[in-house]
Amino acid sequence: MSATSGFTPLPDLPELARVMLPTMTISDRVVRAVVTDVERQDVTLLFQPYQAVRLTTVDCFLAPGDLPRRLAQMYWSRSSPWLDELTAALAEVDHTADFMDSAVHFLVPAGDDVLEVVAWQVRIERPGADPSAWPVAPEAPLGST
Repeated sequence: MSATSGFTPLPDLPELARVMLPTMTISDRVVRAVVTDVERQDVTLLFQPYQAVRLTTVDCFLAPGDLPRRLAQMYWSRSSPWLDELTAALAEVDHTADFMDSAVHFLVPAGDDVLEVVAWQVRIERPGADPSAWPVAPEAPLGST
């Protein structure tokens, strides 16, 4: 974990290309992003269930803490100002709800943009990848196919 940002790189995910034309869709309560790694292979990211999504151009994105200004890999955190903001909003709307306790803040470099998603988990799909290479663990909210 980064000492000052609270964000950790997702394990075993290849470096993502800095120049790419990603696609992003939201349908049926799933955020789907297809990004490209440095080997020019598509990587599909499926975030669900999600609570919030934000897309920012790299020109306007301020990387948290000591993360590089131009991200080259995905990061995740269970503690961020955005999570705090969403948790506070939920408490005002429904003080008995606790689903934000399971939420994770993901940062995804996506070409000229940075995709941020707050969701419970991400499933990562890569052509030819062994699903067992993406373990599910409490400290790393990953799933795979």
